[in-house]
Amino acid sequence: MSDHSALDRWVDKLEIREMIERSVRHIDDQDGAAFAELFEEDCVLQLAGTVFAGREALQAMFAGGTPAGRWTAPGELLRQPGMIHLTTNPVIDVDGDVATAETDMITFRRDRDGRAKITLLARYRDRLRRTDAGRWLISSRTGVSVAVPGEEGSDAEWARALAKMPDDVRARFRMDG
Repeated sequence: MSDHSALDRWVDKLEIREMIERSVRHIDDQDGAAFAELFEEDCVLQLAGTVFAGREALQAMFAGGTPAGRWTAPGELLRQPGMIHLTTNPVIDVDGDVATAETDMITFRRDRDGRAKITLLARYRDRLRRTDAGRWLISSRTGVSVAVPGEEGSDAEWARALAKMPDDVRARFRMDG
């Protein structure tokens, strides 16, 4: 592998990592439009036993929420987010114009007493494609929660969700991303 192609691979990985980090920031900011723009038009987001198919469905996840202004906008420096997603330990594999990324994720909220509480421990499994314009987009994201004791290494949580899922939703579910 030439130095140039190794450098290109690392640039791709950094672009993908930044996109993943921006995706959770957009969730925290309740910015459905910015979140959806990180996904392909015919994307699938599979979380908590639910399938969201397409950008419109992603935007609808934020219906009723008011997007927080970016802290860099005038007057927004002190605005507090309602939750914080932390992503870490990304494992990103790039193969030409397709990639996979597996990223650990922790969600925090504060309780009424102001104490930070972990509300979710999960792993995002993303499949990505590079557009003709050279931009990486997520084609599918599946969230997999950390197992409860006794279910480690199984698909028990998703098996229960799939069993309850309406047929039309299950038809959109992607096992291969």
